[in-house]
Amino acid sequence: MKKTIPEYIIDGSITVDSVEAFRGILKEFPGRPELLKMYADLLADRKRTYAAGQHYDQAAALFLNAGRLFPAWVCKLLQWQLHQPSRDQVLEFHQALGSTPHNGAPVDHFIMNLTPAERMAVFSKFDRIRAPAKKNILAAGERRDCLYLVVCGVLQEASCEMLPQKPRFQHEASRILWEADCFGDAYPFSEQLPTQSYVHATTRVELVAISRQHLICACSRFPGVERGLTHLWRFRFGKTKESTPQEVRKEKLYRIRTSMNVLSAAGG
Repeated sequence: MKKTIPEYIIDGSITVDSVEAFRGILKEFPGRPELLKMYADLLADRKRTYAAGQHYDQAAALFLNAGRLFPAWVCKLLQWQLHQPSRDQVLEFHQALGSTPHNGAPVDHFIMNLTPAERMAVFSKFDRIRAPAKKNILAAGERRDCLYLVVCGVLQEASCEMLPQKPRFQHEASRILWEADCFGDAYPFSEQLPTQSYVHATTRVELVAISRQHLICACSRFPGVERGLTHLWRFRFGKTKESTPQEVRKEKLYRIRTSMNVLSAAGG
């Protein structure tokens, strides 16, 4: 089936750098939270913070209405980064996030089952990574003690057997990573081995990366965080009887530190 213009923009095949041109696209294709978020990113990059905050808010509402909790949460945190919310606004969104049905994605399940205080502790510090298609995110044997959460896009992860000289890939163990999937070797905390996975972007992707050390700090304050991480780890490695996210979401290709660092893999 031929892709539509919004799909080409979302997967990175078409890049729109003009605010005016993007505004016209939103008028032609309304109601697409992915486009609204991308437009908000563009506005934020241009220091048009008020308009960016409005569009992050709109995108968050649409994502939430569709049961796509993780991108909704990221949009809301990006909005709060630009404009400090009131206590009532924060509590209202946390209540909505905790009561919205979702489609079974691992990260959606993880954040939904955290308390508001636990969510804020986990996402009070993270790096945001945006990368184009075909960009390598992790190389086999590379040491990155982070938990990577997929905000949008599609990646492929190939497991490999670590040999003394070089890694040997087990292509039969490869898997596709979608929105609200995760990867990385930050957890369990007792394991500090070089990554045994090779991950590259199939489409344009956005990731949230949370360091092992930050997660340890969050767990020391809130024991419920580690229970959530344990479930997330089991989900990733198929150690639960729940359906895999690929089975639940196979038809859906696309679906916060309050201060953050932005890493643009596109720029090297």
